[in-house]
Amino acid sequence: MSRKWICACVAISLVVAACGGGDDASDASSTSSVEATTTTMTEAPTSTDAPSSTTAPPSTNTTAADEDESTSTTTLEEPADDPDEPEGGELPEEVERTDWFTIAEGLTLVSFTGESASASNSIRAMDGAATQIGFGTDDSEPVVYTFELPALTTFDRFAVPDTRNSPGNTTFFGAIEIAGSSTSATDGFEILVSEEFSELPDGEEFAEYSPSSLTPVRWIRLTLSGALRVEPEHDTGNTVVRFSELIGNGTQEIVPLSEAFTGVWELAFADNPDGAGVLTELKQDGAVVAGCVGFATVTGTVTGNVVRLNGVDTRDERPSVYLFVVDGDGRLRGVESTNNGVFRARIGRIAPEGTTTDCSDSAPEPLACGSIVYVNFDVNSAIIRPDSAPVLDDLFAGLSGVDGKILIEGHTSTEGTTDYNLDLSERRAQAVVDALVELGLTADRLTSVGKGESEPLVSESDETSRSINRRVEIGCG
Repeated sequence: MSRKWICACVAISLVVAACGGGDDASDASSTSSVEATTTTMTEAPTSTDAPSSTTAPPSTNTTAADEDESTSTTTLEEPADDPDEPEGGELPEEVERTDWFTIAEGLTLVSFTGESASASNSIRAMDGAATQIGFGTDDSEPVVYTFELPALTTFDRFAVPDTRNSPGNTTFFGAIEIAGSSTSATDGFEILVSEEFSELPDGEEFAEYSPSSLTPVRWIRLTLSGALRVEPEHDTGNTVVRFSELIGNGTQEIVPLSEAFTGVWELAFADNPDGAGVLTELKQDGAVVAGCVGFATVTGTVTGNVVRLNGVDTRDERPSVYLFVVDGDGRLRGVESTNNGVFRARIGRIAPEGTTTDCSDSAPEPLACGSIVYVNFDVNSAIIRPDSAPVLDDLFAGLSGVDGKILIEGHTSTEGTTDYNLDLSERRAQAVVDALVELGLTADRLTSVGKGESEPLVSESDETSRSINRRVEIGCG
């Protein structure tokens, strides 16, 4: 990517909580259940009804009336349900609700136990990809993972895709236990689901579970044990046990803007956290983050507790992308992809005090031409989520100093149909225009256009990569 192009336009990534098109479509059918049950689902719902009360709250953009006239601040409030949302186009065939159990939604790994447990496998269990992966063998002890959510979350549905036995000496885990706590990562856990897996019939995609309690939780403990089926001809210990991923739907409190992305870390691979690390320095100013990861210069923005960064290697201009959160011990946790490669799990331990990097003398620049910005939307919707208010405020402040016309170009990921995603990208780009106008930019300076899914930044394989592709690019001049 040339520097001339960067000066000519801005890639502002509008990231969604889950998939690339339509509103949350329907409530879980058993949200009032007081006992854990198991069901199966042949396809996701396709209703175009208004978002239900169990989805993330929709929001609109308003300027706070009690602010001084010289200061513009975005306040995202909860409007009445709009039965006409979404406008234009048709919903994709598979409409999904927000999956709060993904790293793209700010979920972090706290701990893991078990001889076959690993940090990389935990990432795969919360990456939004249904691919089965090997965790151990049929004589392995149970694996236990503890995760922290960014805010209190009330789950009304859990699901596990593709719980099928595999031919030969591979199988699925035999049982799952999901426990939740609002107290800490070690205490106060209540079992929400405790079930044995069964092999799904052909044509059915998910095993679904209704939690025994609708108590809000901040920590989830996932225990996987046993084996679904071991063929008689295989001796004990010779069958590989697999898992796909855990999906969690419900409602989550608004996540306040994290201010933790200033510091220096030694970024290592998550499965070898004490190994050699790449010096990484980030500096945060409001919702804006800039710095360096090794030889890559990075810029990005924070929504809630998640920062998404786009980088360019100063040696050969190879592109890279990163998604990080900061855990309770101050460590960076997340994933990275270089030159459109696979995403790898990373963990950044805090560097010794006084450590400097090649970017120690730099500081984040205001959001304007050449910036990369991420904004969260409701699932399959052009409604901007409340956690994006600080990003919009910073974007408005930066663009206020830009002369000339500004073109906002919308992009989506690929979950929906091509036509639906084109329409959705147009509506999201227009939503940003509307927000900026409400904050004080002149409407005749702003134009929006949708590109749909036609120009991805990275190859899509999971929710992290999909969230990178959901964006708008803004041309200035």
